[in-house]
Amino acid sequence: MKRSIMAIVMSFILLLGFSVKGEAAPIIVSPNKTTELGGLEVHKGDMVEYYADTDTAKLIFDGNNFENAGQGENIDAYADNLGYDANGDAHLLISTSNRARLGGVTFRGGDLVEVAYNYATNTVTSAEIFLSRHLFSRPRRANIDAVWYLPDTEEVVLSTSLPERLGGLSFKNGDLIKYDPAADTATLLFDQNLFLNPYLTNLNAVQCLSDNKILLSTLGGATLGGLTFNGGDVVKYNL
Repeated sequence: MKRSIMAIVMSFILLLGFSVKGEAAPIIVSPNKTTELGGLEVHKGDMVEYYADTDTAKLIFDGNNFENAGQGENIDAYADNLGYDANGDAHLLISTSNRARLGGVTFRGGDLVEVAYNYATNTVTSAEIFLSRHLFSRPRRANIDAVWYLPDTEEVVLSTSLPERLGGLSFKNGDLIKYDPAADTATLLFDQNLFLNPYLTNLNAVQCLSDNKILLSTLGGATLGGLTFNGGDVVKYNL
C-alpha cells in the first residue's frame, strides 16, 4: 500500500500526511502528546491513519520502535514513497525534532534516516542515515521539518526550521530546496519571497505532485498566490 505523505503542524497534533485520492482517503497524523483519536490511544512518536468519515484510526508506525521511546520522540518530517525491498518492507524517511534512535542508528533533527518498516508487525527491521546533518553548514542546530522523495531522480525536496546552507546553496526556512545526495548539490525549488510576509513564514510541509504542482503548509498563517490561509491548512501551488 502506497501513501502520500507530508508534514504539517496543526494544534497539538502533528499532521503528517493525507492522500488526494478520494474523499474517504486517510489523514496520517502523529501527536505531540498522548491523545485519543478515532477510538485509539495514540502516543508521541506514533503515526496513525485516521479516517474522518468513520472516525476510526489505525496504527501504522509504532513509536515504541524508538529505542529511547520513554523520552517521547517528535516526528516532524516523514515520507514513505521510497518503495519496498525484496523482503516486502516499506522504506521510509524520518526526521525528528530532537535526538532519537531507531534500528540501532542514532540521529538528530538535521538527519534523515531511511527505515525499513514491516507494516504487518509494526516493527523497524533496519535503519541507516540517508542524509547526515553534518552536510549542513550549522549541523548542531539543523532541523529538517519537511521532506519529500523524488524516486525518478533519487533527490529529496526539503525545508528546515531555520536558515541553513546545504550543497553549496544558502536558503531560508520558508524555502524549499531540491537536494541531490549523490552530487551534494542543491537548487532552489520554491522561494520564500513568494509569500506576502516572507520573513514571518516557516514552511513545514511539502508533497510534490505531477505537472509542476506542490502541496505545502506553513507553521503559521500566510498569503501565497493571492490566497490567505492558516497554519495547518494544505495549499496546492502551481510552481
